Amino acid sequence: MDDKNQEQIIITGENYTDAPELRKNAVLSDFPNNLEAISPADVTQKTVDAFNELVALANATDGDEYHRLETQYLDTEAAVDYITFSLVINNIDGFAKNIHYLKDGNTKWVLMTYDLDVSWDNSWNGETLSLKEKTWVTMSNNNKLLSTIYHYHEPEIKKRYLELRKSVFSDENITTLINKWVETIGLPNYQNNDRLWKNISNTTHRLSKGVVENYNKVIESRLEYMDSIMK
Repeated sequence: MDDKNQEQIIITGENYTDAPELRKNAVLSDFPNNLEAISPADVTQKTVDAFNELVALANATDGDEYHRLETQYLDTEAAVDYITFSLVINNIDGFAKNIHYLKDGNTKWVLMTYDLDVSWDNSWNGETLSLKEKTWVTMSNNNKLLSTIYHYHEPEIKKRYLELRKSVFSDENITTLINKWVETIGLPNYQNNDRLWKNISNTTHRLSKGVVENYNKVIESRLEYMDSIMK
């Protein structure tokens, strides 16, 4: 994206208030404290009005209004994939404010993940979370748009999960991706990172204590849980 181009928009949330949760229309004063524009660099009312297309969709009063607005404003397939992927990896922050909302000119809005430090069983401070975290509860409490999309597309989301479970979301594929990444970095580098930043948290990250074995179990447990709820 070119942040000098007013038509190329990337917006994300900064906190847990009405604008990032898409409960009320955003206003110019929401930037940059409640909402952040990665692009454009100069936020105008036009940028705000574009973002409020999503707010209108999130707060549709009935199914007819929702589907009319969705047809105008949202890349539905991308949104279904975003929610499905985020459920699989337990993307807790990604069901609240850590979402990139992207739009280029007259294109429909696309949702994209970023900042995945709170995912799987990882918390932001190195502590562990339950792998049976009910992430859709976070979604319903903290993001009106995602909870509305889920309400109208739950069957499609479950169908998409079952479809991708055979390939992209298979235990083998995910563990292979992560294990290759870890091997590329190398265990000594993780251990050196611990030494360099030993005072940054009151916990030591688990990667220096059996990387592959740890994450294989994490992935297996999360996917087992997902299988049980996505039938």
